[in-house]
Amino acid sequence: MVFMASSTPFEFTRTTNKYFLSLGKGAIACSFLLLIFAFLNLVTTYRLASAGVLAPMELLFPVLVIASCFISSAALARAAKKLRLIAVTEGNDIRLLENGLQSFKISFYSLAVMLGFLGLRYINLMDKIQNYYQAN
Repeated sequence: MVFMASSTPFEFTRTTNKYFLSLGKGAIACSFLLLIFAFLNLVTTYRLASAGVLAPMELLFPVLVIASCFISSAALARAAKKLRLIAVTEGNDIRLLENGLQSFKISFYSLAVMLGFLGLRYINLMDKIQNYYQAN
């Protein structure tokens, strides 16, 4: 559902702007943590692939997890930028808020996809570990 902002300018209060700045800082921190998580997954996946532990088809889930992390991180950074613009600019804050919320929505969708693929990845990993112990 998409809501269209009014064309008349609306400015939030100074107190509300402080909350938007705080929310934007939190979004930047989460974006940075997602980048670290994606980088660590990238390094781990590369090391496992180069060691021959992962077959080419087993690379699908880790790559999708990493891509979802990068997409979510970028969306959170965009949302943080829009929230900062709400606090520091004059004009139609409602439109900026709608754009920021849309970026949050994209981020949450990609996080949900990432968690799904992460779950599938670890189910596959547990199956490999179980097969290894049954063989020995």
